[in-house]
Amino acid sequence: MCSLAWDYGLNVDLNKQNPLNVVSLDWSTEGYQLLMIQLHEGEKQVIQLDFVKSVLSVNPSMSCHSFLLLQGDDKLYLNRGDALQKMYAHYATLEKSKNFYGGGEKMEEDYGYYNFGSDNKKTITSINTLSESKHWIVITLPTQYAASNWPIRYSAIDSSGNNIAVAGRTGMALYSLLTRKWKLFGNETQEKDFVVSGAILWWNSFVILGSYSLVDHSDEIRMYPRDSKLDNRFASILKINSPVMLMNIHKNQLIMFTSDGYVTIFAIAQHSMDSLNLIKLKVYDIKNLCVHPACVVSVSLANLKNDVVKFPPSSDTLLLNVSGKIFMLQYENIGVDNQQLTSTCLASSVECLWVSNSSKIHLKDSLWLFCGNHGMRVWLPVFPRPGENGQRHTFMSKRIMLTFTLKIYPLVILFEEAIILGAENDTILYTSDLGLHFSLPFCTLERSTQVYLHQILRQLIRRNLGYNAWEIARTCTNLPYFPHALELLLHEVLEEEATSKEPIPDALLPSVLEFIQEFPVYLQTVVQCARKTEIALWPYLFSMAGKPKDLFQQCITQNQLEIAASYLIILQVGLR
Repeated sequence: MCSLAWDYGLNVDLNKQNPLNVVSLDWSTEGYQLLMIQLHEGEKQVIQLDFVKSVLSVNPSMSCHSFLLLQGDDKLYLNRGDALQKMYAHYATLEKSKNFYGGGEKMEEDYGYYNFGSDNKKTITSINTLSESKHWIVITLPTQYAASNWPIRYSAIDSSGNNIAVAGRTGMALYSLLTRKWKLFGNETQEKDFVVSGAILWWNSFVILGSYSLVDHSDEIRMYPRDSKLDNRFASILKINSPVMLMNIHKNQLIMFTSDGYVTIFAIAQHSMDSLNLIKLKVYDIKNLCVHPACVVSVSLANLKNDVVKFPPSSDTLLLNVSGKIFMLQYENIGVDNQQLTSTCLASSVECLWVSNSSKIHLKDSLWLFCGNHGMRVWLPVFPRPGENGQRHTFMSKRIMLTFTLKIYPLVILFEEAIILGAENDTILYTSDLGLHFSLPFCTLERSTQVYLHQILRQLIRRNLGYNAWEIARTCTNLPYFPHALELLLHEVLEEEATSKEPIPDALLPSVLEFIQEFPVYLQTVVQCARKTEIALWPYLFSMAGKPKDLFQQCITQNQLEIAASYLIILQVGLR
């Protein structure tokens, strides 16, 4: 049974007859095409649907970047998530010249951003354009490389977003977004002498990849400098004992998982402009945690500390995703010179994992786990208030696991901007005439976004961690959609509690309103939430937020006339 179906218009009843009668289907090599056999008027026809996939599906180490990279069989789709960052310097200048929380009330529904006055049209236009750009940079594989190495198997982008490495059936190729040019091996024989396996990574200006040499029949780690020719003369090659399954980068360390069940940590040292040295630091034996090497989905290092066992203060934690279960591995000091490897299972049903590299202290080194239908889980450090007894905090941070739902499938998390990026497919049907080639839908690829700040704040407030929520929110006040995040926080809690059919013993709305009062946008947030909510819910909102007439008087006193005008609509309804 095939569940593929589209809207063929009002003239076709899909319950009685589905024009797309598929009798057999199968995936092609690398899963880029879905081949289907359609039965139409007694004849069998072959239908091919092309797919793209996230780079995370084959190279999980790319989760540390803020770029949305998708790969097809012969092309790459890149969306620059860092475009959100380009507007903050200009917006900070605007904040100094005008009160950040003053101005108009209008919120752009399509983008979710506030309009802070008619005299800032240029700024708001740039915010809308940069923040919600749907533009994809399409990078097509060069014919010289694709002719013998199709399809794409691995791809990676560097931290600057200007350089991309691609590996196909054999060899690899480099692409520069600055020059819009590809760099291929000058010697085609060298290109066909090795196969990339496990992963391909960027470290500064070097490409690091796991490979198998077809000449020496050995497994290797190869390192090529970006600024030199693609030639084995400039490559640093390290022979290893087993095939590379996964690799990752943490600061100046290389994490390598091989098929023999060992995770090896190397220190990366640049020997010269064109060469790197790998110095072995640690070896983890994880054969007892995985039934088969293919069960290990991702491997990474992070600066996490567990409350259960005592770890060395400067040690890093090895994170493994084994069949959806996240394990924390770290050596525990036993005695003077002895160490024991300990493991802790953090979560299950995990599909993707991110370690926050945010500059915000309360989000730094937090662990983000996407668990499919179970939503997103965030293992967040919780810091004590200043002046409280912080004896336990001298050697470790207490953490809390927060859970919230998502409307999109996360591919990139922008920790500085509090936004999750994803990709979705939209179909356009030009005709329902099955005799035409256009009867199949035309698919368009779009980027999707979701703000998660209000979800974090709500979970912390619910757990009586309002101080930690305030600390996180305080670091996000420079975001242009920060008032919108507060409005989402208030709206979701209001809708849930006001429409509840059962008594709520511990209502969250008073705590949320008290929290929003800590910021100068309280009057604006309440009225914006009310105007986008059913009138039947207004009495419950204003019974805790304050009387509309009193809030209106506060707007007049503070000379916020545009916000006061919004309260007039509520006063006209009869609420006083």
